[in-house]
Amino acid sequence: MEEPVKKKPRIVNGEDDPPYDNDGDEFLSDMERFQKSLLNQCLCGVPESSLRKPFSTSYWSRSSSRNCNSSVTSLSDWEPDRTLEFISGLQLLFDLALKQNNRGVMCSRVADVCEALARNEHGIIDQLIDLSCTSNKFVSYTASRALASFFIFTKENTEEAWLERLAQSLVNTALPSQMLFTLDVVKRVVEHKDCEIHPLEEETVQPASCNTVVVSDSESLDSTPIKAMCVKALESRWTVLVAKFDSILGSYTDQHESAVIMFLDLWESIISVKANLSVIDTKLFYSQVENLVFLLNRSVPGIIWRHLLGLFNE
Repeated sequence: MEEPVKKKPRIVNGEDDPPYDNDGDEFLSDMERFQKSLLNQCLCGVPESSLRKPFSTSYWSRSSSRNCNSSVTSLSDWEPDRTLEFISGLQLLFDLALKQNNRGVMCSRVADVCEALARNEHGIIDQLIDLSCTSNKFVSYTASRALASFFIFTKENTEEAWLERLAQSLVNTALPSQMLFTLDVVKRVVEHKDCEIHPLEEETVQPASCNTVVVSDSESLDSTPIKAMCVKALESRWTVLVAKFDSILGSYTDQHESAVIMFLDLWESIISVKANLSVIDTKLFYSQVENLVFLLNRSVPGIIWRHLLGLFNE
């Protein structure tokens, strides 16, 4: 079968621009430019108007109307490929911000964009949290990773309301599969290690033209505050959550495996010394471990036994 004829790239002022899709949607092209700049460690070359454009809901509206769907102004309404492209850009941004913060020198534009997102200027973080209800596993996984990286970067500046929403979603949903999103976010935050760049990792240097800012605050490298905030959000709901998973284990089926393992691993991570959390912060999480002993029976598969024993050992 012959390959379809490739579309010629759009040419402006004699230069090749990244190709637009058939509907004239420039969103993907803008995100591609944004991601390429992030891979080059610097956003200084991106005009201010272009820098904020992909995060503006008004821009989403205009882009969607060109695709004959003027009501699509939320991430949860987008097509999966489009959503994944956008969240991947966020993930690149937060990962770069964390790496540069660890090195003590940040691109000022990277810092500015992260600060704008932390202020929730465009409601992006709320919309990422809304994706906890998505049925698309790829979108759920990507969004939970991006959200965890964002929380780790913003640390104690994270809005408590976001963590409360996530924790409450665990209580509200009756579907174990929908609990995976929040469990994964909290687990990634709690297990994050504040370590220096590995000596064998290649040092990535920002362009000479990059306008940098020096990060000299040693507390900016300490993720303990955000870990404690996540644990606190779960604390008041923990008894209910344990009862929920007791019930799930009591009528266990294979479709619940991922949620059960994630919950047990999170529990183990919270009480682990590796998390570097105080005994006061985690005292409640020790109190109900013994209740799980009664759930160990021959109907529970070996992989669940292994994770339960890991929790008991911790």
